[in-house]
Amino acid sequence: MQCYLNRGIILEQAIVAIIQEYLKALKVNEIYQNNQIHVALNNHFAKLYREHGDRAADNFPAIVVSSFDDDKDRDLASLRPQSAAWIGYNKSDIESIIDIYEPGSGGKVKKPGICTVAADESINAIFERLEKKKYVYGFSLRAYRREVISTDIWCENSQLKNELYEQIRLFVLGDLRNKLTEKYKFFDPRLDDDTIRGQRVLPFLIDFGLTLAGANVQFEVVYAIEQNILDTDWEDIHREIIIGGTNYAGGK
Repeated sequence: MQCYLNRGIILEQAIVAIIQEYLKALKVNEIYQNNQIHVALNNHFAKLYREHGDRAADNFPAIVVSSFDDDKDRDLASLRPQSAAWIGYNKSDIESIIDIYEPGSGGKVKKPGICTVAADESINAIFERLEKKKYVYGFSLRAYRREVISTDIWCENSQLKNELYEQIRLFVLGDLRNKLTEKYKFFDPRLDDDTIRGQRVLPFLIDFGLTLAGANVQFEVVYAIEQNILDTDWEDIHREIIIGGTNYAGGK
């Protein structure tokens, strides 16, 4: 049975969670009393199109995170996806790959932004194989991607918008890269200063029965994703395979 173990990340979801933790540590509810700051993905606005008046107003101030321009990092333009030669995965290796959880209020919860690795059927087949053999065999493909993150700040009050812009800009310039590295070390995230750009003043958004002042901070993150392809029927790693024009030698 061929099994795919995918190690991907939804970067915008991860950053929403990190910004929420930052604002909590910053104690924004004490700094900006009577203003509950909402941090959400871009679909925040889709929900608001179904709401009007006071209900919509309850969703602001808002910091809205969205992602676009997923492509290859310009600095790595000549680098092909990194393909590992045939690998023997033991039980500990598989447990490490499928461990996508962190402590939560009700026990372990999936880490924000981390994709499900594989279907239960595939994982069970791998562990059944490992009950009989020390290794299950396959190979790994690891590639670096560049993603542009846009962080919009929307408030009914221009002064509050300007202050939240400054709080977010400082975090992006400062500790965000450290938090990304601490929480998502496997993905080797990199946030460079020269990709950070901002707009303190956006055109007013006149919608939802409100007039909203806006600002924007954009930045780029380079990170790695990985796919592991295993086959529970392979008895050894003596095969030959061609991946992206590169030959790997072996046999079944």
